[in-house]
Amino acid sequence: MEYDGQVIEWNLRSPGEIRRLRANRYYRGGILPVFVPSIFQHEYEAHNYFTEKYLTQVDVVDLREDSFEKVLFDIGKKQSKSRNTIKRTKIEENIFEIRWVKSTSVLSKRDFADFTNKVILEGQEIHGLEFEPIEKFNEHK
Repeated sequence: MEYDGQVIEWNLRSPGEIRRLRANRYYRGGILPVFVPSIFQHEYEAHNYFTEKYLTQVDVVDLREDSFEKVLFDIGKKQSKSRNTIKRTKIEENIFEIRWVKSTSVLSKRDFADFTNKVILEGQEIHGLEFEPIEKFNEHK
């Protein structure tokens, strides 16, 4: 669509998508960069560290009751795409502990807020870092 010689682009988004965009804008633009370069060399290193630290899931699978393929399929839908590693440890015959990292993209609004609050607290309390308020990143863009 054009108006007065300028191209106008419309992006229609659901309220959930807008929330994700705002939350991601703060996480990616206001939280992770604070850790670079004093703690991590790159933002993706900070992201990987924090997701592994705070979003590692542990499931115990009893192969006498559950299909291992089904368990892996269910995990695959929620797993971090940047780390496709699933660590399996045998506890006893036919019983395994499965460790994997949950993706931030499947977190609810509350869970993502809890995750980002843990990252901020670690930055403040352990590393003495300061963060911009979230309101700065919630302006409509």
